[in-house]
Amino acid sequence: MMQLMVLLLSAVSFGSKSEVINIYTEHFPPYNFQHEGEMAGVSVEIIREVMDSTGFDYQIMFNPWIRTMTEARRDPNGLIFSIARRSFREEQFLWVSKLVPATQSVFALSERDDIVLETISDISKYSVTTEIDDSREILLKEQGIDINQFIRLSGPNARFIQYELLKKGRAELWPIPDAVAFYVVKELGEPSSSIAKKLELDGDGDYYLAANLNFPEDKLTVIKELLDSYKRTEQYKELLTEWGLKQN
Repeated sequence: MMQLMVLLLSAVSFGSKSEVINIYTEHFPPYNFQHEGEMAGVSVEIIREVMDSTGFDYQIMFNPWIRTMTEARRDPNGLIFSIARRSFREEQFLWVSKLVPATQSVFALSERDDIVLETISDISKYSVTTEIDDSREILLKEQGIDINQFIRLSGPNARFIQYELLKKGRAELWPIPDAVAFYVVKELGEPSSSIAKKLELDGDGDYYLAANLNFPEDKLTVIKELLDSYKRTEQYKELLTEWGLKQN
């Protein structure tokens, strides 16, 4: 990887390295989050490993998802992670490369044997909690489901509040990445068996690193090549295993 880094960096002009790359993300454990003032998460570890290898100046900034999306689309030196590659976003960013795999499902409390989802349209029969403008919410909207009837939340504690809504009976269904759902339950000191998958969502649920449409091409080439190279290493495979993720 070091030899590849030297070859790639030699093609990048000194002047293009002088501007700081702004990398936008959100509080989204276990992929990217802040714990006791420190950045953590499997995606954060990958991003820092790769960006440190580039030699470029960069900073990672945490914001609510809506602001993260807005800033990344506005900033010509902006990158964004961990973002799902959906059809409605295809023309909004330059898609650098996949970061991590992510199965996404609709969950309910395990005790709710009465909830049966045979197709995605069955979701409309139940009360649902989602996050505003996230990929699962938009996926359901594209399937003709009225998301305005959902309990729609935002902010760093949204996913913990959603689980509490399930427990209180105010919501019955929770569309969310599997790893995030089980992380939330674990953090709240409850067994993973307290929730059950009712339906796995179709589509490419993997998370990506993406770039502003005007991001410098020379830098983008370096970042993509180093990220793709890193994903072929044993270190990357071990990192996924450490965080409970299965490689595709």
